[in-house]
Amino acid sequence: DKLFFTESGGGFFMVDGSRLTPGNDYSVLEWRQAPAMEAPASRPVAKEAEEPTADEPVRVAVTGKAAGEGLVEVTVRFALYKGFHVYREVGAGDPYIPLEVEFLLPEGCALEGGLKMPAPKPFSKTGTTVYEGKVEFTQLVRCGQQPEAIRVKLSYQCCDSNICLPPKEEVMEVRMQ
Repeated sequence: DKLFFTESGGGFFMVDGSRLTPGNDYSVLEWRQAPAMEAPASRPVAKEAEEPTADEPVRVAVTGKAAGEGLVEVTVRFALYKGFHVYREVGAGDPYIPLEVEFLLPEGCALEGGLKMPAPKPFSKTGTTVYEGKVEFTQLVRCGQQPEAIRVKLSYQCCDSNICLPPKEEVMEVRMQ
């Protein structure tokens, strides 16, 4: 009667009960929430910082620039807080959600080649791989004329060895430089 299913960690069962119930490690969650509750009101807003923090372990920046005649280069940069990772490929039986990068292109634009991604690190024997630290992806887009903006849809799940944050999906607009 204390077992429940959650999708916030990718879809698995947990034990509901007192903090002393074996099976769930709530201490990490409480530790991460404590600084935010005790911080002074004058503390800078974390979203303005360039580096990831324990409160916001993933920072994403998307930029675009002209890359030659009719080409635009879109760069997606992930910065992950120490100990955190996002999943690139998820092996059979693992409950994680992989990183997906989708380009929502304006009329007259098309992808040129594939998304250039660095090699991920092995994570499990099932074939799951991850990205850690700073990661950069690039994609060339061919356009009849340089667009004002290109939108990029990102879906991912960020975890460390103790907790998985809820899966995130966001659309970012890239203004051309």
